[in-house]
Amino acid sequence: MILGRKAIDLVKVKAFDCILMDLHMPGLNGYETTEHIREFNRDIPIVALTAASSEEVEFKIEKYELDGYVLKPFITSEFVEALNKAIKKHKRATA
Repeated sequence: MILGRKAIDLVKVKAFDCILMDLHMPGLNGYETTEHIREFNRDIPIVALTAASSEEVEFKIEKYELDGYVLKPFITSEFVEALNKAIKKHKRATA
């Protein structure tokens, strides 16, 4: 597991197709980590992974510029669909 600060540092030096971000991590949470990443990289898709209620997450998705979320426990097909949707969204935005 990579924590928030380490994730920020990695995104600064490496290219990723997509980030799967747990929203409840020690130190910086997923929202805060996403906020920091968006300061220097708006192009990488970020999908949240959370056990929080969907209403709570949906409210914050736009605010923190997340590209989607998957509720835990998740069904594999829903997980894959959320990742694919986020990647396609960013490919269209940069085309």
